Amino acid sequence: MILKTAIIVASVVAVVLTSMVIGGVVVIGQILKSDPNIRNEIRQWLERGIGEDSGRNLQEERSSSASQLSTMEAGTVINIVGNSGSNSYSPNLIEIKVGDTLNWRNDDSSPHTVTSSSDNNIIATFDSGILMRGEKFSFTFDRAGEYQYFCTLHPNMVGTVVVTAT
Repeated sequence: MILKTAIIVASVVAVVLTSMVIGGVVVIGQILKSDPNIRNEIRQWLERGIGEDSGRNLQEERSSSASQLSTMEAGTVINIVGNSGSNSYSPNLIEIKVGDTLNWRNDDSSPHTVTSSSDNNIIATFDSGILMRGEKFSFTFDRAGEYQYFCTLHPNMVGTVVVTAT
């Protein structure tokens, strides 16, 4: 009797877990199918560490991170603090001068991007690619203007940089 009960419980648990996995796969499939930006970002993120010389790439990334750290110390840091709409980037609205460098750092446990949404071809656009927790992205603004940016993985996360002439 106890063995029968154990088998039934194990079967029910297996069915529930299988249903959860299948449901998750279906949801992820729908998200990936409906948003090509997410597909491209994930593909780029996955390709970063894949290949014959992935050990060399990791070493290059570490050395790049070290050089970014010294750059980070020189510029203004914007922290990515979470998926909270206009409060996701801190500070959100920031005013700088032409030639200044901004540095974004992902302090959240979720991956995020910093992507310019400007349609004006005169103003340079930027895209950090996917930033995992602790990763950084820097951009030097060489033209005056207002730069709207967002996270391609969480489009409700928005920020603004106002660049004034020196």
